[in-house]
Amino acid sequence: MGHLADGKWTSQNILSNHDERGLYYKRPSVFRHHIGNAPDAEFPAEALRYHLYCAVACPWAHRTTLMRTLKKLESIVTLTNTFQEPGGQGWSFGEAGHIVPGTDLRVRWLHELYTIADPACTMRVTVPTLWDAKTRRVVNNESSEIIRMFNSEFNAITGDRTDLYPQALRAEIDADFLTARAALRDGDLRAALAAGQAPLLPRSEAPAIRAERDELVAALRHAVLDRGDVEALWEYSQREPGRDDLAVFERLAVELPVQDPRQPVAADRRAALQAE
Repeated sequence: MGHLADGKWTSQNILSNHDERGLYYKRPSVFRHHIGNAPDAEFPAEALRYHLYCAVACPWAHRTTLMRTLKKLESIVTLTNTFQEPGGQGWSFGEAGHIVPGTDLRVRWLHELYTIADPACTMRVTVPTLWDAKTRRVVNNESSEIIRMFNSEFNAITGDRTDLYPQALRAEIDADFLTARAALRDGDLRAALAAGQAPLLPRSEAPAIRAERDELVAALRHAVLDRGDVEALWEYSQREPGRDDLAVFERLAVELPVQDPRQPVAADRRAALQAE
């Protein structure tokens, strides 16, 4: 998968999203601006000012389209779906191209919007991407932040006061989840494991919550397999979903010292999982 390097598209794997074992992990998003209602907001909430770029194949993008619909924003925030072309340059608009909102420029690739906003940027080009036609800048490409903006910042325009991020549940949604994500970004694996012990709203099957939950599980798994911390790996193996993860027990069976009483336990569990 290619990316931008100093404003130029490259297919060189400089910013890999896979570790040496081929395990996928999601890199932190780069554009983290916020749409707001304050008089001095850098990106004020306005109808038809913002454009959302998505792809039906991307679960992180999918939840932003769900929130856009649930919050009645279809006529407020316009939408374009992109797709991947074999041998192409990331997310594509196809041969006909796409006129970038706020400009008269026709582009074929989503990465061309990124370099309009920042001509020298080095980053992955991801969906969802929220674009500001007035300033011709990328506002945000972090799906969890986009759905929170959609939940509240356009209420005065739409008249829809439905709160899908209710105050009474925010502590339950945010506390462990955001702590775990912050700890992972800071490289503190033990803190991330401690904060991420309980799944996010486990009884909820809401698409946005399920996507957040699955993303955190995948990020924790990548971290414990990547860091070489045997104690963290063992801790992860003692709870769901780690106790049924063959890769985890294969690693433990090799890395735990033979004199460690946990080593034969890990080896037995590895054999059981291999036999399934």
